[in-house]
Amino acid sequence: MLLPHPPVFASLSELTAPQTLRALLGLPEGAWTVFINQMEGGLSGATLERISLSNGDLFANAVLKHINAGTNWLMHASGDARGREIAFTQSDLWERMPQAIRVPVLGVAQWSAGEGALLMPDLTPVVYPSSLCYEPADEHLVARIIDHLAAMHAAFWEYPGLRDHPWLATPADAFLTLTVERLGQSTGMQPGIDTYGDQAMRMWPYLWRFLDDEDGTTIWHTLMNPSALLAAAGAAPATLAHGDTWIANMGGLSPTPLHDATADLARAQGEAAPVEQLVLLDWALVTAGPATFDSLWLAHTWHTLDPLHTLELHRAALLRHGVTAVQDDATWALLCDLGWVRTFLMGAEWMVRDVRGSQTDEEDRDARARLASWARRAVEIIRARGW
Repeated sequence: MLLPHPPVFASLSELTAPQTLRALLGLPEGAWTVFINQMEGGLSGATLERISLSNGDLFANAVLKHINAGTNWLMHASGDARGREIAFTQSDLWERMPQAIRVPVLGVAQWSAGEGALLMPDLTPVVYPSSLCYEPADEHLVARIIDHLAAMHAAFWEYPGLRDHPWLATPADAFLTLTVERLGQSTGMQPGIDTYGDQAMRMWPYLWRFLDDEDGTTIWHTLMNPSALLAAAGAAPATLAHGDTWIANMGGLSPTPLHDATADLARAQGEAAPVEQLVLLDWALVTAGPATFDSLWLAHTWHTLDPLHTLELHRAALLRHGVTAVQDDATWALLCDLGWVRTFLMGAEWMVRDVRGSQTDEEDRDARARLASWARRAVEIIRARGW
């Protein structure tokens, strides 16, 4: 069954009208009063507002995400002038999203190219906290996240026309958005606000202090001459990759599967067993590319995850979901190598940030070791592949 598109409204006032919000949130009829308050923004540069609705003793909440290419540093750095997240909701790709994934958009407004808003339910109770990035990984939860991501990757694996959507992040966007040249063109867009992009830009000069000269030269050469790398990415088997699968953009899954008794009861009643969904937020970097962009980004951002083990889980999950192409070792090695280099180029500034923010000798040692490990593997791949 095709997933229905969220309705589109021509203005913000139409989207946030009380009767519209009531209908989109599935609330009963009545005299609903709407309150809109600013929320603390995320890392992407988008403006968030909390919408609260009241009708006597009944209350409900929603979240409004504003999209503006003129002020959003991430949109500018990632080449998004059209409103990528809005375009996604109205595309054929939206319709194919498997049941395992929930993209919580109820309605959208767009009044010009690159400017609009997304209305989402308030999922604060089910979204994972960013603090998990520095906590021991829950192996059961990680395996379930990887399995759900693999279900999405399988649904879009070499989907005809996947690469033809002009609003998707290009290979250059996918590899280079958080690198020094793109950031240098996109920071300072919000005067008086120290955005994540501004902070990331300040981290790059320190990277070269933590790499030996030869490794630093190799990375710099690829940044300045990425054509071979981008050509390889464009020729590799592609799927729909979220592009920013860190734990704070996810939610909804319990550490263990739904209790067997729940599924048994559904079968006894002649019903389909309930499907747990992985909530995926912030599709600002969605792209047609290697599936490993997602699994390795998760491994990079959740510090205690072993990236090699994460890749093993991902390959096994893809095979379970019918992606036989990854049985071929050469194909899988190429996807892994592309994912590894992309993760380092996009994540180097965060790893530098961890080194510079270390509070103890142990933290400093661990942060330097992570940076060295990811850099060494990326350099080895670049040299071996001629990228």
